Amino acid sequence: MKKTVIMISVLFLLPSFIPQPVLADDAGSETRFSLWLGGHYNSWEDYGEKLGEFRHIYDNAYPEARFNLFNKGSNYFLNLDGHYYDNKNISGDFTAKFKNRLKVDVSYLLFRRQLQADLLNNINAREMLENGSPGGKMLTHEDLNPGFDFNYDRHRIESKVEFLIDEKNNIRVTAAHRFWNDSGHEQRVASTHCFSCHLTSQAVEVDRTVNQFNLGIEGKPGPVGVSYNFIYSKFSSNAAAPSIFYDEAKHPVNGGSAEEFDSRVIYAGEEITYATYPETEKIGNKVRFSSDIGRHRLSGSAFYHRSENDLSDLESQIIAGEYSNLVSDTYGGSLNFSALLNRTMRLLARTSISRTKADDIMIELPLWREGRPGGGQDFSFMRYSSLDRLRGEANVEMIMRLNPQTTLSVLGGYEGIRRDDYPYKDADDATNRLIGQAKVRYRDGLKYSLGFKYRLEMTSNPFTNYRGLFEAAGREEGLSPLEGNTFIFYFQREDLKYQDVTTLPTIKHDLELTGNLNLTNKVGLNANVKLRLDKNNDLDSLEVEHTFFQPSLGFNIMPTEQWVFSGGMRYQILKSRGPVTVAMFDG
Repeated sequence: MKKTVIMISVLFLLPSFIPQPVLADDAGSETRFSLWLGGHYNSWEDYGEKLGEFRHIYDNAYPEARFNLFNKGSNYFLNLDGHYYDNKNISGDFTAKFKNRLKVDVSYLLFRRQLQADLLNNINAREMLENGSPGGKMLTHEDLNPGFDFNYDRHRIESKVEFLIDEKNNIRVTAAHRFWNDSGHEQRVASTHCFSCHLTSQAVEVDRTVNQFNLGIEGKPGPVGVSYNFIYSKFSSNAAAPSIFYDEAKHPVNGGSAEEFDSRVIYAGEEITYATYPETEKIGNKVRFSSDIGRHRLSGSAFYHRSENDLSDLESQIIAGEYSNLVSDTYGGSLNFSALLNRTMRLLARTSISRTKADDIMIELPLWREGRPGGGQDFSFMRYSSLDRLRGEANVEMIMRLNPQTTLSVLGGYEGIRRDDYPYKDADDATNRLIGQAKVRYRDGLKYSLGFKYRLEMTSNPFTNYRGLFEAAGREEGLSPLEGNTFIFYFQREDLKYQDVTTLPTIKHDLELTGNLNLTNKVGLNANVKLRLDKNNDLDSLEVEHTFFQPSLGFNIMPTEQWVFSGGMRYQILKSRGPVTVAMFDG
């Protein structure tokens, strides 16, 4: 099966639109305007949703245009850029600067994101009994919107104003606003358990909005430069929360035993809202400093962020206690030091640490099989946040100029994460990573340049889904029916699970080669090769490995000052080995 993507761009440069300086009456003023007209053609061969995540996924030709307007005076300059790729990919940027006092930036971006759909085709099976007749355990699925094209459009507007208060001490104040909105449709899947393993897919409306405001001040009244930044961000969803009808609790084959099946589930025979978004607010504070110490430089920062999630829309019968919101706090800091050891050697050292702590919450569940023989178990639990963690990083890099053409850099680093309550209370699960990297670059004037980079990462105990993959077959020794029952319930089979699983590697090799060759002052070639190999051999029953290989070749030809032709080719190979699970009925 062939997968290809063809994109062709055609450029028309009209002589009247070639950038030309236009001098006004004011001495030193200048105005330039340029217009680019062209087009592109897409051919996805029915793989648009997979390959064209941020493109139009339809085979067609589209017009395209760019423009630039630049105006400069004796004490100001204005610049306006725009790009129309298609009606779902538009961008623009405006910059204005007046003397050294005021600077304004405004940008706009629109793009469409195509989303793939889970067809749920693997959710279709039924138990077979020993005598060959069908049993009562079934997996079924239902798609309420078959063939739906899931996507959303993102509109993003960013603006920033910077004003110089005191030129002597370089004291500046800044104010910024960032807005984005996602509108469209996404897939949501609801599942009914126990008596009916039934998954239902539907298209739901998306209308998500983020507003973020920044206020800051910075200056250098003495030998130390300092700055402070305040951030306020709010996330909200204006779309109605989706709902689904949960199947009536009864035997999936004969329709009986309603009381027994109803006692095992929380929802049955009713329309329930699911997949809701919280109303999230975030407040942040950050302080930075920097200072020159002779030929060296020291800088650092400290921050504190608090996020609050409104819980007012959650079902009150699930949440125990009084929770008006959930709070998570993150605080930390960083230090950076650079030292010029001599004319050809420079040392860079960086370190950072952060701590995150989120509220724990009590999940209150009704008694399981209340009033039934062997029932009445209480599965209510305290949900300890998996966000609680301590994170630290440190690295040292040495940069050396071996000769006028060759630069070598060597880096060594460490990254560590300690999770307080994962996978259980006070587990202190830790991931440690050691990093080594070497880079060499050779440059022979303007003729050619060569680059080589190798990076090694060795990780102990990457984030793992504990006992999350396999289950021992049959009734293993040690499992017995509850008092008053003759068979084993599903929750008891948790004791049969084994095999920690992850797709994250314990060792990763990254290799990159780059080269640039200028055949003449008007013709240039560039080449790049990337190779990534990673694997994890620490899992008892699995071997996880990934291979990534990508060579590329490009060229630039400039026959005149007004014309530039460029092109290239990239080839990519991805190969993975990892766990694949298939649903099996047993018990």
